[in-house]
Amino acid sequence: MKKIIFTIFLSILSHYFFGNNLEEGKLFEFNHQNGDKCRIISTVNEKVFLNNKYENKIDEISIKNNNTEFLLIKRNNVWVGKNIYYEFPVDQKLVENSLEKLKKIRKMYKISDNIKDYSSFSLDSSSCVEISCKSDKNILSKFYVGKLDFSNSKRFILIDKSTCVFKTDADFEDLLQLDY
Repeated sequence: MKKIIFTIFLSILSHYFFGNNLEEGKLFEFNHQNGDKCRIISTVNEKVFLNNKYENKIDEISIKNNNTEFLLIKRNNVWVGKNIYYEFPVDQKLVENSLEKLKKIRKMYKISDNIKDYSSFSLDSSSCVEISCKSDKNILSKFYVGKLDFSNSKRFILIDKSTCVFKTDADFEDLLQLDY
């Protein structure tokens, strides 16, 4: 546990000192006080959660937290919300703005690729939020959202079929705040 916390601390320090100018692929090695050899490889990627080519094809957005699922369904170009009990109208502008934010090219800072670290970032199955964008029930994009970092401006993220934990701007919070 100490090693995980120390690795997270060093990742935060490297971001603080190097900021957006962090040189990709640079290896930092040092010895921890308990004798463990620690390594951090700085990685900055630019990614999108949703490819622009899928924008007009999306007809459903699924937001799952634990065993609760909330759906945004597009019918006749109008978005409606649906939970296990009923359907209801949703703010169209909020959904459109959220989709715009998902299409934004964003810097993602690789934090870890160790599956054992997921719970430290609230990315384990019991605490993360899973967001899927679908077209005709086919998943076009899926990612998992963990907790906010210490600055409350960035979130820890897992992108479907990847084992890497990334940290990125938390500018898509509207999607997580929908009342379900």
